[in-house]
Amino acid sequence: MCHFRCGESRGPTACMRRFRSDERGAVTIAFALWFPLVAFIFFAILDFAYAFTVNASMWQQTRVAARGMSMFELTESEARHVIQHGLSWSQKDFEVDIASDRRTVTVSVSTPYSKLGITNTAMRMIGGDWVTRVTMLKEPV
Repeated sequence: MCHFRCGESRGPTACMRRFRSDERGAVTIAFALWFPLVAFIFFAILDFAYAFTVNASMWQQTRVAARGMSMFELTESEARHVIQHGLSWSQKDFEVDIASDRRTVTVSVSTPYSKLGITNTAMRMIGGDWVTRVTMLKEPV
């Protein structure tokens, strides 16, 4: 039954014409259709911004640890502590790998992309690890 008070004398076609021209609720339907997309884009931007902030911190801590070890100011355990302490604000799990030979020191820090964001809305779709790696020559003794 038509809810538009078409009247019995006008017939069903007049009622349908009036129903098609009525725009009440159009904004609600548009909102319901667009909101999930806008929310996904917002959370994806939030995730990527946070991920790049964490990545910048990973690079900084990797450089600090590699420089400290190349100048013989840090031992391997101290370098690991510096990295873990410098990245503790993000509350993410990081793997630290330190390789040292006679001439060079290489420090790598990695974490999975899927655990790097705040909401992990978009980061979940990216596979693999985010790796920062710095190699420095050791200072002559």
